[in-house]
Formats: sequence, C-alpha cells, structure tokens
Amino acid sequence: MKNINSKLENLQYNITYFERSYSRLKDMFMIDNELLKKVGNRISLLEHLEKCSDDLYDFVYNIDSDFEDYVFKLNDQNFLEVLKRSLHSNTYKISAVIMTFNEERCISRCIESIKNFADEIIVLDTGSTDRTKEIIEESYPHVRLYSMDWADDFSICRNTLIEYATGDWIFQIDADEFFANDPYQLKEFLNLFYELPISPLVISPTIVNHDGKELSLTKRIFRKKDNLFFFGLIHEDLRFKLEERGSDLKHLVTNFVIEHDGYKEEFIKLKNKFQRNIKLQEKMLSIEPDNIRWYYFLAREKYSNGCNTEEVSSILNDGITVFQQNEVSSNFHMLSLLLLAQLYNQRADGFELIRPIAQEIISLYPNCIDGLFYKAISDFTNVILNLNQLAESISYSFNNIDDPFSEIYTTGDHLYNMLGNIYFSAGKYDRAFQLFSLIQDPKLNIEVKNTLITLKNKIEFYLEESKAESLR
Repeated sequence: MKNINSKLENLQYNITYFERSYSRLKDMFMIDNELLKKVGNRISLLEHLEKCSDDLYDFVYNIDSDFEDYVFKLNDQNFLEVLKRSLHSNTYKISAVIMTFNEERCISRCIESIKNFADEIIVLDTGSTDRTKEIIEESYPHVRLYSMDWADDFSICRNTLIEYATGDWIFQIDADEFFANDPYQLKEFLNLFYELPISPLVISPTIVNHDGKELSLTKRIFRKKDNLFFFGLIHEDLRFKLEERGSDLKHLVTNFVIEHDGYKEEFIKLKNKFQRNIKLQEKMLSIEPDNIRWYYFLAREKYSNGCNTEEVSSILNDGITVFQQNEVSSNFHMLSLLLLAQLYNQRADGFELIRPIAQEIISLYPNCIDGLFYKAISDFTNVILNLNQLAESISYSFNNIDDPFSEIYTTGDHLYNMLGNIYFSAGKYDRAFQLFSLIQDPKLNIEVKNTLITLKNKIEFYLEESKAESLR
C-alpha cells in the first residue's frame, strides 16, 4: 500500500498518465468539463518538457504496467478522486537574480519580462557607471538592489545572489536577456516540480541568441534547498559536489525561452568582453587543468577574438587529450570536436583532418547531425578532388595523342561532353562551358544545350520562389 501511495503522489508529473486520463474522462458518461479543462492544462504544462535525465524519465513519461492497470481499472468515483489529487500542487516562491554592469540599454527589458512571475527580484551591481542603478531605483523600487566591487570572478557574484535570495526557486537571468514566454505558465510549471523527490534538480530554459543559435542545457533554475553553488571565474559552472563537476545534477530541459543579445558585435566591443574573458579563462586552466570545459571556452574566446587557427586548434587538442585521459563524461568534448572540425574546414587540406573527427562525433554522439555534416564535407571534398584529377588526367592523355581517331565521334565530341560534365560536377564551370563549346556534332550539341536550358529554368524558378518567399 505504501508503494501504491508513493506512486499515486508522483502521478502529478506524468504526462502519459494525464493523456490517458484525458481520454478516459472524455469517454465517461457524465463529462466534468471543468476537470477536463484542468487535465488539458496540465498536459500543456508538461509539454514544455523537451528531455530529462534518465533517472527522471519514469516520473515524466513512464508508468509501470501493473500500476497503470491498477489506476485505470479503478471505478469512476475512485479514478476521479485519484485524478483530482494528482492535479494538486502548492505555490512556491521564486527569486529572480540578476548581475549588472552598465546595463542601461537592457535592464528595463529584463525586469519587465520577469516581474509577473518572480516573487522577488534581486540585482547585484558590480560597478556600473551609466544609469543602470538609477533606472532600477526610479522605475522598479520593489527590486532589491545591492552593490559589490568587481573582483574578476563571476561565481562570487552568482553565489552572493543565491545567499541574498529568500525564495524556494532561484531563477538566474542576465541583464542582456529577457524571458519570452507566458510568465504564469513558468510559475505553474515550477510549482508543479518543486516537490519532485529527486535532487539536486536543475531546470533549463532554452536560450536563443541573437544569431538564432539555441542552447538547451542552460541550468538557470534550481531549488535553493538543494544547496547548489557556482564554480569558475567565468563561464561559471553550477555544481553540487565540487569534484563531480555537475555530473550529479538531475536535469529537466524545457522549451521555455530566454532571449539573449549581449554578444552582438557592437556590445562586445563596447564592454571589451573578449579580452576580459580570455584572461579569466587562462586563469581557470591553471585552477582546474584537467577539465576540458576550460580548454573549450578559452579556444572559443580566442577564435572569436581573431586568434590564429593553429593556436586555437592546439588548445582544443590539449583539451581533448585531457578528456581522453580522465574519461569523465562531458558535453564539452562534443563541442570541442565540433569547433575543431569547423577550424579544419577553413584549411585547404582540412578535409583529411576532418574525417576522423567526424567519425568520432558520429560514434560517440550519434544524435548530433553535425557529425554527418562534417563527414559529408570530407567525403564530398575528396570526391571533387578525384573528379578534378580524373578530368586533368584524361585531358592530358587526350591532348598528347598525335593521331587520334574514334568510332563514336571522329572530332572527339563525346570526350568534350564527358570532360565538360566532370568539370561541371566539380564546380569548374568556366572550364566545363569551354569544353561544351568545342562540340561540333549538331545532335549532341542540342542535347547538351537542352540539358543546360532545363537546369537554367530550374535555377530561375528556384530564385523566383525564394524572392517571393522573402517578400511574404
């Protein structure tokens, strides 16, 4: 009975259970429309989940078959009692925490986006010289505003904000970000999962950058009672046990969206972010030299700041070596491989270097389609190289025959046509058309022209469609 009661309590998180319940409710003789609406709302709420840690999967998606039979074989009255009980959730307090430094451009936008779900908003300013603090004091007197001197350490600031927070949930957002969804949906979602009996629990909204890139494992929302803390001078890492490096966190990844525009080029130059970031990343390598995380971020910062690719590649390869020696699971291994492949793709001989990286991505991270992309680049480049070599070899042999003859086309039109097609496939269009123009046979000439006219029509149709689409 104790096991049954425990499972009944955990139904409140389970989308499969609510979908089944919704279907049964609709089939019942007397439909309770209000209850049906509540179940539909719970399903909508749970659909914000995109993925979760393996040890949370049963809570969210699975019901063991015996228990499922028990619940759905209950008579209508008992079933409704269980359903109403599983729809219950308490209300918990949310503390939204923000770091600021010269954020007059965006601080109002950030606060406006969270004020309807945050029970308290706490700002820690690190030395703004613009109107950031004045804007907060004048327009948002309810915000708790603190100040501290900047000490080249983001974690100190993040952890100070956690100490100041009095809420059950900590919602960490940066001033150059804003929450883009219905605030009440997030509030309900967090109320629902506060009592999830697994810890330490971390919830990730999706961050959408100004360039459209999305980050899913963002770790921005967590329960204060789980005693999490940030580690790292920059690109700080949320941790429970320091030595576990976040591998002991339990994740719920959602489609709630935080939009971010702080890394637009004009804002980066304004705040001199790259130089600051590189300096702090280099310090982190000396503090935790066996963690691939810091190698990746240092390489990324140097690459974005225009450092030469050889230096950046060397940092990435050092990090990958560290990863292989420690054999500790890390998403930054995949990210390092992808950045390394991107760097090699800029080199003339890069397709050979990309091939083993692509194979490793496909092998270790099969859900990452970028592995297939880089494999295709490597294979395609190799094919094009072989096509060029083939065409050059045939052209050389053809041109060095003193007294050529042919049973197909005496003038060699078939060879001009074939070589033209090979060069065309290799992207050498000028050379291809030069060879096509040498064809003398009228019938073959018409065939070549008809093929090119068909291609021309398809290109024009595509361009017209693309133009029309852009005007819609």
